[in-house]
Amino acid sequence: MLSLKDFEFDNIRPVLGDGVVPVLKGIKTSFIAYSGFEIMLIFTAFMKEPQKAVKSMMLGISVVIILYTLVVLISFGTLTVEEVKTVTWPTMTVAKNIELPGEFFERFESLFSVLWVLSMYTAFVPFQYVASFGLGQVLKKDYRIFVYATLPVIYIVAIYPRDLNSVFKLGDFIGYLALFTIIIMPLIFWVILMLRGKSVESS
Repeated sequence: MLSLKDFEFDNIRPVLGDGVVPVLKGIKTSFIAYSGFEIMLIFTAFMKEPQKAVKSMMLGISVVIILYTLVVLISFGTLTVEEVKTVTWPTMTVAKNIELPGEFFERFESLFSVLWVLSMYTAFVPFQYVASFGLGQVLKKDYRIFVYATLPVIYIVAIYPRDLNSVFKLGDFIGYLALFTIIIMPLIFWVILMLRGKSVESS
């Protein structure tokens, strides 16, 4: 919102100037940004009212989609499409250009970085818990053992990329894994459930 003073509508026009195909191609790249909601497939089992899970999840996803869309539009409207292509972190660049009234707070991107780290932590913790809980269920052990056992694995994966290009390649790989866990794996489980249901009925 603080960047709207630098926002220009001409920077985001023409909308769909090259058609829908480039937008569809961009889905693969941005898929990882929208991943994460599949964790509700596990947390639903712990809910007191699991029938409300779908409504809650759709509400949460809707808020994220709206916020992400606003961030993308503000980045394009502030920096132009060509500049967004050249900078590594467009949102951080937008934050650097923010000047608060009265100039009582400079380097707004520092505050932005702190908020980003906090958001990454809140995203990281549930996934580690689910991984530990899943390993405990499969191996029939206390899941708390795997909370510590997974830390070295996470650390090794985190330090594996040697440069920024490697980080992006790792992100693409994780994006493909997310595609598998969000779409393909639930479909496989659904087919298995349908087949088991038919076998139970026949017996």
